[in-house]
Parts: sequence; structure tokens; C-alpha cells
Amino acid sequence: MSDLSISLETLALEQLEAIGSRLTKSRKLILSALEASAKPLTVTQIAKFSNKIAISSMYRNLNVLEKASLVTKIVNENDFAFYELDEHVLGHHHHLRCVRCGTVMDVELAEEIEQQLHKTAKSISKKYKFKNVEHFLDFAGACSKCES
Repeated sequence: MSDLSISLETLALEQLEAIGSRLTKSRKLILSALEASAKPLTVTQIAKFSNKIAISSMYRNLNVLEKASLVTKIVNENDFAFYELDEHVLGHHHHLRCVRCGTVMDVELAEEIEQQLHKTAKSISKKYKFKNVEHFLDFAGACSKCES
């Protein structure tokens, strides 16, 4: 298991302190696993990075990390949860989900499409008198493993 990057550790310390919490060993291990992964992970997948964290403790720690805006939970159509570093940590992106096995992957869109989505969000914000409108886009289909 690689160590947590200094920038993520610094952010985690700040974000957790803001909600009256600490950066414990377990939380560091969870963040390290998510930082090392190129895609969102299930609790079972996170646990493979460290067998030192009980599953029940894993869920409690993930909830704290979500509250601190360090981790985001993605729930697929089968109510199966995947976790990844929050968008302000990872950078803006979208997801591609397999409707059969539930796998979730990160995808980035072309800049022109992101700009159009941003314009659309501004338009919706104005029309419906909402503030701070963001967009999250998921694509769904069958992955190559499930399709074969």
C-alpha cells in the first residue's frame, strides 16, 4: 500500500478538522486505496488494500470521509455502492456503469461538451431560480465482459 500523497493528507487534515474529526490510520488507509485506484471501488475492494480495518469500521469511516467531502459514494441501479475520492480532489469527471455486473468507471468528456453542459446548468439555474447548480452525468451499458 502506498502512502497518502502529501497534498491529499493536508486536505484530509483540514476537511476532517472542519467537521470536528481526525485523520486516523483507518481513514488514511481508505484514502490511500482510493487514491491508488483508477476507478471507483467497493468496500470489499478497499478492504483488500488493508485487512486491518473491519468492514463495519470501514462503513463508519467512509461515512465520516463523505461528510468531510473527501469521498463520494456512487450507487448503481442495483443499489450497490462504489466509493471514490470526491470530485474536488480527483477533478471533474463522469461515470460509465455496466447495467449487468455493476462495474463503474470514470470517464472524461471533451472540453466542448463540458462547456455545453456548464452553459446548460447555468440556464437551468436561471430558469428555475436555483443557486450553485452542478452537473453529474452517468452513462450506462453492458461492459465487454458481460456482453461476450
